Amino acid sequence: MAEKILLIGGGYSHLHFLKRLKEGERLTSDVTLLLPKKTDIYSKMLPGLLEGIYQFEQLELDFVKLATDAGVTFVKGKPLSIDAKQKMVLTDEGEILNFDVVSFDMDSASIDPFILKDTSGVIDPTHNEQVQRLINEKRMTGQVVIAGGKHAGIELSFSIQAWKEKNGDNGKVILINRLREQTEEAHQSKISQLIQRAGIQLVDDEEVQRVDKNEIVTQSSAYSFDTFLCLPTSKASKLFRSSKLPVDEKGKLIVEDTLQVKQFPFIFGTGASVTFRDYPNLPCNHASLLKQGSVLFDNIKGYLQSGEGYRYTPPKRTLSILSTGNRKALLSYGKLSMFGYLPWLLRDRIDRKSIGLIN
Repeated sequence: MAEKILLIGGGYSHLHFLKRLKEGERLTSDVTLLLPKKTDIYSKMLPGLLEGIYQFEQLELDFVKLATDAGVTFVKGKPLSIDAKQKMVLTDEGEILNFDVVSFDMDSASIDPFILKDTSGVIDPTHNEQVQRLINEKRMTGQVVIAGGKHAGIELSFSIQAWKEKNGDNGKVILINRLREQTEEAHQSKISQLIQRAGIQLVDDEEVQRVDKNEIVTQSSAYSFDTFLCLPTSKASKLFRSSKLPVDEKGKLIVEDTLQVKQFPFIFGTGASVTFRDYPNLPCNHASLLKQGSVLFDNIKGYLQSGEGYRYTPPKRTLSILSTGNRKALLSYGKLSMFGYLPWLLRDRIDRKSIGLIN
């Protein structure tokens, strides 16, 4: 009987796994992909979508088609518990999925429920239907407040400000973001200057405390809004802790540099839902995820077939390209930086290649 590989989550590493299978890599195992939804959008290109550079169809990921093209079984559902000894996962749909190898590459983001229920003016840009609502209902007019999301929040503020300029809308864009926690010290001043130059109001070092009708309250001030884009904050799932798997203080799964859990070598993990024992402060950026995806496929294949594998080592320096609207971007590499159209063009090529790689 063929061994069973269970992929939980639709992060970059698992999409890379599907790509390798689609391109002809052979595994003697049956592969299943477990996800809570059948479609999603490629979030890296969301700022360009809101600005009008891309169309919604260009960003949409059809996980059922991706799985089918790769010869993988798609199962809709969310993991509720893991039995490492019995090698079983229970889903919220009531299914029990058996595995010989399981890999986690899950989104760890969440939004505080008090924000979601208080007003109809709140938009969660990680949901397809709410992004379409934002565009179709022209919800980017008037005063728009953006909170959270780290770099994603900064990029969305630039893209909405650019949209306003193109469409003659005088409403203000307010960005609530802990800038010093999201950017390297060498580039904080440059990003702050670009935000100010764009006419965006930055509320630094504060967080949203509550939402009262159409007003956001922080530690020291209140801001009215016509639309509030509330981006998820990174928050580890309770799944690993409740399943008695090794976790860090935030509840993230602890893995070795082989992407495996030391106590259970048949459990693999990558991306935002894990912490590397040897690299506890590793940033979850594109360069790091790209390398993890390649190592994951080879190590799962090696674990089941030859016993051989690779050790993941983070890139010494990473390339960061922050989109700033109007087809301009800030490129950072170590202490070096470059601003203008060429960095945006490189970012555009990387994003389009990623979508092509995925689809």
